[in-house]
Amino acid sequence: EGVDVAIQKRMDKMVSAEAVTLDELAAAYFEKAEQEMHPHTFKQRRSIHERFVSPVIGSFPAAAVTPSHVREAVAKSFAGGKTLPNITLIHIAQLFHHAVGNAIRDDNPCRDLKLSAIVGKQDAPKQRIALTAVELAFFLPALKTIPTQYALAIRLLLLTGVRVSTLTEAKIAEFDLDAGIWSVPWGRRKNRRHTSGPFVIPLPPAAVDWVREL
Repeated sequence: EGVDVAIQKRMDKMVSAEAVTLDELAAAYFEKAEQEMHPHTFKQRRSIHERFVSPVIGSFPAAAVTPSHVREAVAKSFAGGKTLPNITLIHIAQLFHHAVGNAIRDDNPCRDLKLSAIVGKQDAPKQRIALTAVELAFFLPALKTIPTQYALAIRLLLLTGVRVSTLTEAKIAEFDLDAGIWSVPWGRRKNRRHTSGPFVIPLPPAAVDWVREL
């Protein structure tokens, strides 16, 4: 019929890509991100999408989303908390990085958006406070005044240096207390892209006693 089949295939693929909605794009993105993203971050991003992005622009063709549409979703998230607009904008930007990388669109509508222009200047980050030796001397004995499970958890955090979620999401099966070993599964590691196997944490005798009590 005088049609260049290769060109027609490319055109058909472009038409198909233009029909992908933002929610469909997000589903493909999350399927890939789940393999690389920390479970806590993954859960947070899914929640952000379901609460603020999907209701506003989820049904829009991904190829047709404009900066104005993105702005509307980010502004909506401000009602949920001061920190959410930044996370929402990051999430949507990641979605469109995925879209550009998979030829669903040619550009990222988040590129020129500034968070301060959407929701105003954000509060300065809270200054991290390090306890002095004198303050620490009061802090540790004061742990006796709070419920035992929390006091033990704080002591374990200080002794092992792990992230809070690494401890609070730990399962009993991760601990070999006879060997004094805590093996955090690969799926719960923070940085999984360049690692393999569990994150092994040696536990000194005091930590073993605390885990047993917990």
